[in-house]
Formats: sequence, structure tokens, C-alpha cells
Amino acid sequence: MLAAFVAFGAMLSVSSCSDDDDDLPFHTSRLHSFGPSPADRGGEITILGYGLGDVREVVFPVDVHVTSFVSKADDKIVVTVPQEAVPGQIRLVMAGGEEITSRSIISFNEEPEVTSVAPTTVKIGDVVTVTGEYLYNIASITFGNDYELSNSGFTTQTRNEITFRVPAEAASGEITFSNGGDWALTWETPLEVSAPAVTAVSATAVDFGDNVTVTGTGLDQIEKISFPGQAEAYFTVNADGSEVAVEVPLDTKSGAVSATLLNGAVISLFDVTLPEITYSSISPAKDIVAGKMLTITGSLLDRVKEIRFPGGASVAYGSWTVSDDGAQIDVKAPEGIVDGKLTLVQNSNIAVDTESISTRKMGNVIWTGSIDFGGWSNYLQIASECNDDVWDTFSKEIKGPGTLTLHFDEDASSTYWQIATVYRSDWDTQFEGATSKIYELEAGASTLQVRVTEADYQMLQGAGWVFKGCYITLTAVEWEGEGGGQDTPGATIWSGNLALDGSWGSFEQIPASAFESLADGNSLVLTYSVPGTGDAQVKPMDGNWTPLSAANAANEWACIGLDDSGSYEMPLSADDVAALKSSGMILSGQHVTITAVAIK
Repeated sequence: MLAAFVAFGAMLSVSSCSDDDDDLPFHTSRLHSFGPSPADRGGEITILGYGLGDVREVVFPVDVHVTSFVSKADDKIVVTVPQEAVPGQIRLVMAGGEEITSRSIISFNEEPEVTSVAPTTVKIGDVVTVTGEYLYNIASITFGNDYELSNSGFTTQTRNEITFRVPAEAASGEITFSNGGDWALTWETPLEVSAPAVTAVSATAVDFGDNVTVTGTGLDQIEKISFPGQAEAYFTVNADGSEVAVEVPLDTKSGAVSATLLNGAVISLFDVTLPEITYSSISPAKDIVAGKMLTITGSLLDRVKEIRFPGGASVAYGSWTVSDDGAQIDVKAPEGIVDGKLTLVQNSNIAVDTESISTRKMGNVIWTGSIDFGGWSNYLQIASECNDDVWDTFSKEIKGPGTLTLHFDEDASSTYWQIATVYRSDWDTQFEGATSKIYELEAGASTLQVRVTEADYQMLQGAGWVFKGCYITLTAVEWEGEGGGQDTPGATIWSGNLALDGSWGSFEQIPASAFESLADGNSLVLTYSVPGTGDAQVKPMDGNWTPLSAANAANEWACIGLDDSGSYEMPLSADDVAALKSSGMILSGQHVTITAVAIK
């Protein structure tokens, strides 16, 4: 009895220690373990579990049915291992037809011997023959890329011969035979799996969406075709693998087209040349303000889908005009434009940059916009009973006599250009400080200065002013008070219309190049308007998002509160100056619209 107990324990030691069918749904019958394994053909094997009295037959791999039992009980059955059995999983077939498959693999004590493998130079689908002894004990073959072919995938398997077709997933390299247990053999001659060969390509200079035909051999091994920029392409392959038809993706670029094979290998198919946009020039490149018409030249510009401007603004196809030959785009500069390069986007993989442009640098800018005066058909009114935003800006900034500088763009299709500054009381009386009732502007002019007297200022407080003209577009107005002080903040390094709402989600980044002239002892003057919707605050930081000293001194959140004066002078420490010259400046805040930043 002791010997029998020890032998049975040895059987369990080489079997699964946990339920063999744990991953299966609950059964009324259950297989826990079997043994011994490795087993002997013609010897007995014991299967443990419960509900085993209902087992109708035991099926050994591959499909060898045993219906007679040495013994059968509810918790244990014993059968004789058939001579035809090979390594693999055991199945129990119940009286009702239900099947239980073991998780463990049965193996045998007969050690396989491989004497030949032929051929060893193959392509996918070729039949390879393996000869030797006890080959029915081989459970799997592993290829050079670690892909494993189990014996259920063999074409034939006998004691002395195995045949299998080279699977699509196989790659060149050593092949290793295994019995599913502790025996393994790596064959001395590596298997060479030939890759697809390309003999011809219908076209390599193509357009987006075109079809390209690739001919060759073994092309049915291709799983995926990728164009430059990781653009995966749709393709079809014929039955014998001699031809592939592939569609050029819309989001790609010129370069090498590759194919990923079913075995994971990547091969080159052909090089493709696609029509891509080019850039030649942009005009004007300096003194640019919002609304300014920019002319961009190059080739294939009719394929541009998006234009990205420095400052973060972006406009989509349809927001500009393009010549029929694709050589020129005319586009308006958007609000918030800053110095930098424009990016012309053809698709997600093709984009070109223009040369750097620079915006118009102005002094104390009190208004920006884009009003096309046409043929005296449009105007800008400044009066308390008109546009509240315009009136608020002018009335807060202008406190007496001084000088207005009007910035404008001339209509290039006209041969003359005019402007007038008049009183709104009759729309005809010119400013007292004006030198002409109607200013005749020279070709190429972009600014006009008009002196404001005390009488003009009083009229502003009364009926108001009107700016009107012919064939120009008004883009900005500067103010310089005769009393100096805040009305003359110094050199403007940024101007725009940075509207900061209550979400703290917006910001403006001013490049370090704008602070080249900054020196110790300078301060910055922020010009702004407060819409009156909440607590107006600004958070000035360097380009690394570190608050400047004035912000740190304001409160624990480094936020500076703003009143409704429209101007704030911020002192700078030596560290601030160094940081701004090195990394630039970031402006964030809430409930305020910042229109200019100047050095004082």
C-alpha cells in the first residue's frame, strides 16, 4: 500500500497542480489532473476529477478515441494510452456530448530524433518534410521570429515523418522542435523564407488618391503597406500573389513606400514622388497689422488647406483667394498676429514655412481694427452716443491736446487715396489742428499725423469726431498727449487685441527678440481696456511661465489688479530684465483686453 501511494504521488507531481480546466465554464464534471506525463504508449494513464463516471470516451491527440476503460469511478478513470497518440491536449467526451479539454499537454518517454529537414530554402506555403524517429512526439515547431506552429497545424504526422506548410507568419532563421516538455532540438540548417520580390511598378510620380500597380512574386505575403509619414494605404492583391493594386493616401508625402509582411518583416516596395507645395516669397514682410493683405507666392498653392499665423491664429481653405495656376495666395493678416513665420499646410505630412514677417511697431495704440473706407462710403465715429467700446477707449486715453497717428493700408487698385478728420456736428468741419480739409495721400503711405487742439478735444466731448476717406483701410490709431507721462509710454513692442475672459484660458507670448532694447531701470507699460464684467487682473510672466517681480509682490497668486484707467506701469528688477531678454514674456489674466505693451 505504501508503494502504491508513493507511485500515485509521483504521477501527480508531473501533472498540473491546479484544476486542469480552470479556464472553462462550470461543468457538472471536472478534470483536475492526469498522469504520468511523459507517458508510455501501451501503458496506463490516470485522470482525476469528479463527475467522471459520465465520461463516454477519452480522445488522445490527434483524434485517437478510447472508449474502453481499465477502471472508471466518479473521481478517477484509468485508460490505456494508445500507440497512435501524439503529444497534445486530452479531451473527455461526456455521455451527453459535452467535452472537457485539458489545459496540460501529454508527452511521451520516447525522445524524438530528427534526421533531415527539406527543403530549407522556401517561400510561404511551401511544404517542408521532416524525417526521423518518434516524430509523433513532436508537439510544435518554432520559427526564427518565435512564431510557434503546433502539431495541430501539421499537414501529416507519423512516427517517422512530419510535413507542414510554411505559415505566412514564419520568418527566416533557426527552427526548433519541441515535445511540449523538456526536450527541444534546434535544426542545424536555418530555414530561409524568401521575401516578396518586386519586378515592376506602374508609376512612381503620382498624385494623391491615384492607384499604383506593383507586380512581382510572393506579394500575397504583404499584410500592410505604409507610405511616408506612417500613412497606411488601402490595397488589394490577386490570387497568385503576382500583383498588388495600392491607393496613394491623401495624407502622405514623397519618399519610400514600405510593406509589412505577415511574418512581421518590413521590406521596401518603391519610392514615390508626389506634388508638394513650395514657397517663394511673402509681401509685405514688414510693418504688418491685422487686416493687412499679404501676398504669398510659390507653386501648387491651390493645394494649401490651412495657413497658420504667428501668434496662434489659423485660417482654413476658403478664407483666402488663390490664383488659377496655384502660384499666388492673397490672405488677410488676422487679429493677434505677431512677428514670426507663417506655415502653409498641405496635409498632416506636408507643410512649409515662409520667411519671418514683422508687425507694425507703434506707440500708445488706442484702437485697432479694419475699416475699409471705400469711395467715402464708410467711416469711424467716435462719440458718447455711438459705439461704446470705441468711445470708452478714446475718452479714457485722450485728456487734452496732443497728436493722433492714423495707420492705414492703401487700395493698390486705385491711383489716389484720401482721408479726412472732421467734427461729427456737421460731418464736414475739419479739425482745428488739421492742415488740410482732405488729405491727399502719397502712394505707399501708411500713416498720417493730425494735431488735436483744445477745441478739437472739446468737440470730442461734445458731438464727437468722424474719420472718413477714400480707397484706404484704417487699421490703427495712436495717441500722444502733449503733457507726456502715461500718454507717452515709450517704444511699443507689442500691439493687438488680447481679450482675457474669466476662464484664465487665454494668453499671449511675446518673443525674446522684442526685448532686445530693454535695459536695467526700464519699466513696461500695459495699455488695456476693462469691459466691466468682473475683477480685472493681469499675470505677467517670463517665457518660462515664472511670474515677474511685480506680480510676485502683488499677492500670493502673482496677479496684479487693474483699475479702469487703461494703463499700468510695471517696474522691472534686474532679474526681470535678464529673464525677458532671454525667454520673452507671457501675459495671462482675466476680465481685461490688453492692446499694447511698451518699454519705458
